Amino acid sequence: GLVAGAASVGGAAVARAVVDVGADGCQVSLVGDSLVGCATDLHEDALEEVGCASLVDGRSGRILGQGWQCPADTCWASGLEVLEQWRDAGTLGDLVVVALGTNDAVGRAAEQWRDNWEQAIELTAPRTVVFVSTASRPGGAREARFVAYNEALAAWCDGEPSCVLADWARTPVAGERSSYTDEAHLGLTATEARAAFLASVVDGLVETDGRPPEPFPRPARVVTPPLPSAVAPTDPLPVVPVDGGPHAPSS
Repeated sequence: GLVAGAASVGGAAVARAVVDVGADGCQVSLVGDSLVGCATDLHEDALEEVGCASLVDGRSGRILGQGWQCPADTCWASGLEVLEQWRDAGTLGDLVVVALGTNDAVGRAAEQWRDNWEQAIELTAPRTVVFVSTASRPGGAREARFVAYNEALAAWCDGEPSCVLADWARTPVAGERSSYTDEAHLGLTATEARAAFLASVVDGLVETDGRPPEPFPRPARVVTPPLPSAVAPTDPLPVVPVDGGPHAPSS
């Protein structure tokens, strides 16, 4: 795997372009948690600025697991469920971005992380998948857990040819306490910086042969099927604990 953007938000790049876009131009599918869901437009705009159409789906409390999450009286698709829906609908882009981990780091057992990462690669093959490291407020109660998650992700990604690590946790903005509104959620300026960081990583990976961006259609959005009730969920996951911060559900 490759590591992208370990040093700065604005200058993220990789040693070589690894993604060839089709005749319809660069298309990116991005699945995330509340850090994405609260700023869908920011992520779409940032990707558009680097010449990529996007399909962005962020949901508070989302983990990278299989099936439906049903912590209360509603259910939503986990990260792997979203990727499977996109694959089956033919709407996976040239490049897939998995901006999850905030909830996996604190709410899932460490042995489940690798299994989920590998399933994400299988569901999206043969595409390159950008996995984003996660960050929390420096000095916070969960910092050690986030560090352990990122170290495990980096080690796994290093041996996975289809993986690119977008190391958001090592950027200056992620390391500033003032960037956070609680243990893990970001303020507006930091959210904008994170969206720009992800777009810059994508920009460093996409091969355009020097061509200027051309108009291209956005990928069709997946129509989410009616959510199962919490009483009889489809392929239920265990209830995901909230992150302990002032917001519920978690990221």
